[in-house]
Amino acid sequence: MPWMSESDICEMYKYAKNPKSQINILAQLNGCTADTICRILQNHGFLSAVPRSAKKKVPRKAWSVEEITQLLHLIDSGLNNKALAKHFNRTVGSVIGIKNLLKSEVKQGNIKQALDVYNRTKGASA
Repeated sequence: MPWMSESDICEMYKYAKNPKSQINILAQLNGCTADTICRILQNHGFLSAVPRSAKKKVPRKAWSVEEITQLLHLIDSGLNNKALAKHFNRTVGSVIGIKNLLKSEVKQGNIKQALDVYNRTKGASA
């Protein structure tokens, strides 16, 4: 049982520069657990009762050899990253990532070597 009143705990939490670390500080000051402080803060509406769920990971869609070949031709035709992403139904980050992976081969215009590099890295990550 904390020795501070619940309103004092809420007040100190409310004005803390770093509220997350303030929970442990309040627990130490009151000689109780952080869970006890969290329950008090939940009862007064400062914390949600349900913890935030972790961001769901979306499995990455691997680039096929045909897509890479088409990507390299579209890069040569002058399409920007946003247009490429829309064309392949991918994120801009995915397009930038594959372009960076194949950068030296793309600059040289060597599609076969670019595909070889991609296949080696794909096999290493599998």
